[in-house]
Amino acid sequence: MLEKIVNCATPANNMAVNNPPDLTKNDTDLDFNILSATFNAIADAVIATDIDGHITRINVVAERLTGWKQVEAIGRPIDEIFYIIHAKTHQPVITPVLETLVQGMTTHLPKSSLLISKDCREYIIEDTCSPIINLNNQIIGSVIIFRDATYQESVQIALDKSKDLFSFMFNNVPIEIAHVAYDGRLLLINSEFSRIVGYSVAELLSYKYQKITHPDDLAESIAGYEQMLMGDIDSFSMEKRYIRKDGSLMWANLEIGCVRYANQEIDYFIAFVDDISARKQAILDSRRFFNLSQELLSTVGADGYFKSLNNAWEKALGYTVNELLAKPYMSFVHPYDHEMTLYEAQKLPTSHTTNSFENRYCCKNGSVRWLSWSAVAVVEDQLFYCYARDITERKQVEKDLKIRTEQFEHLINAAPFGNHLVDQDFRILQINPYALPVFGNTPDLIGRAIGEVMHMIWPTDKANEVNEIYRHTLETGESCVVEEMIVMV
Repeated sequence: MLEKIVNCATPANNMAVNNPPDLTKNDTDLDFNILSATFNAIADAVIATDIDGHITRINVVAERLTGWKQVEAIGRPIDEIFYIIHAKTHQPVITPVLETLVQGMTTHLPKSSLLISKDCREYIIEDTCSPIINLNNQIIGSVIIFRDATYQESVQIALDKSKDLFSFMFNNVPIEIAHVAYDGRLLLINSEFSRIVGYSVAELLSYKYQKITHPDDLAESIAGYEQMLMGDIDSFSMEKRYIRKDGSLMWANLEIGCVRYANQEIDYFIAFVDDISARKQAILDSRRFFNLSQELLSTVGADGYFKSLNNAWEKALGYTVNELLAKPYMSFVHPYDHEMTLYEAQKLPTSHTTNSFENRYCCKNGSVRWLSWSAVAVVEDQLFYCYARDITERKQVEKDLKIRTEQFEHLINAAPFGNHLVDQDFRILQINPYALPVFGNTPDLIGRAIGEVMHMIWPTDKANEVNEIYRHTLETGESCVVEEMIVMV
């Protein structure tokens, strides 16, 4: 039948075909119409070629996938219309037509083949290429039947990824997973569970979970399973201790769910076990850190009272922790700082954090300490977690520095000679009254580039010379002398 399709498309080939002698012209025309309709009605794409690999017919599905209309494609080489590349390497792939025509056998494209259409679209395809053989058992062409497998491929890839993902997650996620029978037998465990308890997979699969559960936690664990079996709950969670093979204990957060049959009876339980030993140790360590830290750590309630304080507070303020807990914290704030402290505290529930807030606290002996605060609000707990640092000495240093700076500025301004300061970016920082005439009494000198000012008041050559002297001094630290120059006014 495909032979007739090919020959109708290319009448010149009729000499190579022996038509059945018992068919009339009307019969042949009828067969052609039937075959032509069938050719175009096939859901798959179909391309027929002659013995030289030139296209003789292409159906509507093949037109859509290749982007070539039949009138454009007929007579063209198959490689031009049916252009195939490898999906991964994007290297051209030889079409199976040549092999089919030479060997007279059905062939297929390799997997991961992409059809590149005329408009450069890519389609993952599956194909079969078969020879067209006439009644004299001669190969007179080939026919390629192919389909767009892009969607199927994407579905299969998704399924494979899903399976791989499940396998990967079960065996590689940093959480321990076990399937548990209703009687406590361990049915399936991942490698992480095996690792943390120290037993091999084979050993665990011969045990019940009761064997590796700490006796003090066994009753609560059994009660949870029994409630699920009775249908009272669908899941439960608890913190429990496991006994490792070496006898050591491991704290874990246990989450138990289940898989049910259609009749809602439990098939098996799924246990997710999160090793929280490090967290438990961290809590213990944090308590030690809280009590041993030299910084001032505290939690403050929304009611205005300290809820916890570390021992550093006693050393800083002279009050005992119990004395500090007994009164509102504002009782210890310096009266001059009440207003700004209350304002900062009122902002904290909405801003959630405060950093480098400074105020003064009164000590038991009557002295005053400066504190710098950082705090975080946990609104749901009605608590502020606070960290304070005693900055009294820093404040004193800042005060002394300010006094000395003022004294230095006074000396410069009162000096009976010109004096000006330039920073490393060659900008004027300070200039005393005696120096103003040297700069031509130019207004607004502070912050201006010294080079710019030099060019305003001195000739270019002299200005450049002076700028180079400034640059040399700043780069080397060496003192330099600028020869006296009469200022241009």
